[in-house]
Formats: sequence, C-alpha cells, structure tokens
Amino acid sequence: MHNFAIPVLCGVPDAYKQLDPASKLVLVAALRPDRLLTCIEKFICGEVGEQFVEKCELDLPTIVEESPPSAPLVIIADEKIDVVTALESLGRIIGVNVHLIFHTQQSESVWYANC
Repeated sequence: MHNFAIPVLCGVPDAYKQLDPASKLVLVAALRPDRLLTCIEKFICGEVGEQFVEKCELDLPTIVEESPPSAPLVIIADEKIDVVTALESLGRIIGVNVHLIFHTQQSESVWYANC
C-alpha cells in the first residue's frame, strides 16, 4: 500500500476484512490513532445501535441517576460542550469528588469520569 500514489484509495488487506469488529479497533488504535474516534463511533453503531452515538444535550444529572455507581461514564464531546465545568458542577451538586481522565484529538474529546 505504501507504493500507491494515493494509499487511502487502495483496498484494505484481506486479513483486515476477516477481523472481528473489536480486533479492528485494536489495530486502528495501534496504527492510526487519529482515526480511532471515527472507528469507535462506527463500532458502537454496528454493535449496539445508532441511538448510542446520536448528538444530544448533556444532561448529567439524569445520566448519573440512571447509571449504577460502579459504571464509568464515557462522554465523547465536541468543543461546544464544556465537559469539565459540567462534571465539576455535578460533583458539587451531588457531593462527590470527580476524577477526570481525558484524551483530546482534533476537535473531539473523550472524557472518562467516575464519581
């Protein structure tokens, strides 16, 4: 593929086509981390449904109320949502410390929070 003038236009190897969806994610994470968020979205749509990746308002109090305490909260957001302020505010409201780990890529961020 590296010999092609426009490598992105050539087909993917047969071995890649035979991988299960989760293995494809691992491979993309290793080789093309810049494409990982798009692949995660495609994976979620294919495995559990498009309703889990639809753009929506960030209603943290409802999300926390509907989630068990042991479940981590994963938020994939664009720059229009101030996730840090929303999570810190929620923590103050419900009286818990919020620990944030985040990964930023291009115009999207993935936030992992566990209260």
